Amino acid sequence: MPKSFVKLAFIVGIVYYLIVVKRINIELEKSKISPWVFGFVLLFSVVSSLMFWFRKMMQGATFESAMFTVRSGVSGITSGMTMDAVRDILLISLICMGFALTIIYLISKIKINGHRLGRTHLQIMIVIMLFLSIFLQDSVYYISSYRTYAKLANEPSNFIAENYVNPKDANITFPDKKRNLIYIVLESMENTFADNKSGGISNTNLIPNLTNLANKNVNFSNNDKLGGSLFRIGEAEMPGVWWTTASLVSQTAGLPLKQFDSMKEYKDRTPTILSGAWTLTDILAENGYNQVFMCGSYAGFGGRDKYFRQHGNVEIKDLVTAEADGIIPEGYNNDFWGMEDSKLFEYAKKELKRLAEADGTFALTLLTVDTHFPDGWVDEGSNARFKTKYENAIYNSDRLVGEFVRWLGAQGFYKNTTIVLVGDHPSMSEFANHKGEKNPEHIRATYNCLINSVAKPANSKYRMFSNLDMFPTILSAIGAAYDGNGLGLGIDLFSNEHTLIEQFGFEYVANELHKASKFYDKLK
Repeated sequence: MPKSFVKLAFIVGIVYYLIVVKRINIELEKSKISPWVFGFVLLFSVVSSLMFWFRKMMQGATFESAMFTVRSGVSGITSGMTMDAVRDILLISLICMGFALTIIYLISKIKINGHRLGRTHLQIMIVIMLFLSIFLQDSVYYISSYRTYAKLANEPSNFIAENYVNPKDANITFPDKKRNLIYIVLESMENTFADNKSGGISNTNLIPNLTNLANKNVNFSNNDKLGGSLFRIGEAEMPGVWWTTASLVSQTAGLPLKQFDSMKEYKDRTPTILSGAWTLTDILAENGYNQVFMCGSYAGFGGRDKYFRQHGNVEIKDLVTAEADGIIPEGYNNDFWGMEDSKLFEYAKKELKRLAEADGTFALTLLTVDTHFPDGWVDEGSNARFKTKYENAIYNSDRLVGEFVRWLGAQGFYKNTTIVLVGDHPSMSEFANHKGEKNPEHIRATYNCLINSVAKPANSKYRMFSNLDMFPTILSAIGAAYDGNGLGLGIDLFSNEHTLIEQFGFEYVANELHKASKFYDKLK
């Protein structure tokens, strides 16, 4: 049921009770609205519109990811996105304010059985009623989530300390002829977008190219069809993996990105990110890889540039460098996230040619954005086959990725290159959330596909795993060897060893990772 209908029904119900149930006599008389009540209405309107807008933008998001978004600031948000937010908030504020003032004015003119409540008292009562009707509905989710999060985050746990494998102590070695790595992180890409027979729940397969690649190569799945990393089962949610920066960290460090230290806020808005951990890019740098991270937005959003520079001194290519390198014209900004993926892939082709011609082995990390919520981005002139913009954005992204992988297959460096395609986190779009709600038995999992992998899986189906397990798995895919089968909190999925989720269960692992860890704090 739409929230707007619920709010209207609540107000109409109060008026109905007063007029019909109480059978009151009403008499209109002139009345004015107190200036300070007007101010209260203004405050109510702004707060309500902010909450409504934030809830809309963070639909499907966890409490953690919502808080991270708030704390990250607006670095990397385009002017178009900012103007859209301002427009929406102003519009909602005006609607709320007009509605509230109208109700107050009309009811303040009413006499009840010949007597009228004090004008100011009546107005205050109505304003509070309106404020609570919106505030409670929009905040109950986050209040409940915060209470759960705070309770767990204040409980001590040794789980991370007992299960963490320090990569520095794992005797990691590479073959004499190292393999290149192309690591493509696909925004919000999940199995939900495939059709039913392929493992999804869409009527039509929105990701035919990705499905075909997964079927022909290695896809680690939580079922016997297209599947992947687990994020939520029932009410349990895996912490520190639900937003893009957290996903990048968890997949390359084998650790969740925890925001709080015993529930105290970071004093510095730009802290180091797991400076005590040894990550995938640290390992590759130590072994002579030329590394580049590419995205079509500002790399500084969410601390992505900071993380990769701190770990392996990775070269950053983003919206700013794309302009300097002549990929986009001066001042270009598509008012979505900056630069669409069609241009990003062209930029990546140029960069890959440069890396292939240079001495040494390379590792390119590419982050797409066209499938970002709320509605994604669809290139002008693309075939709009589906009803919603987001469906078309997914379909178009699938086409672009398929074309890029085919281009890679025609390059001279392809045979000595391992390609990893992986979704960063489940989509927070209304389309994906609605699909999930209609099919509660379906477990939403992020996409993965490993092409030209050196390692061969002992068992790739019915695996219960998370982003943390991608860290050692990627190293095995490019031919690296190490003591045991795990790094960080991850287990090599090519091996037969059980992941932490398979050993302890999803809910238990999720709860333990939520808890406070002195060991983890030392890695920050």
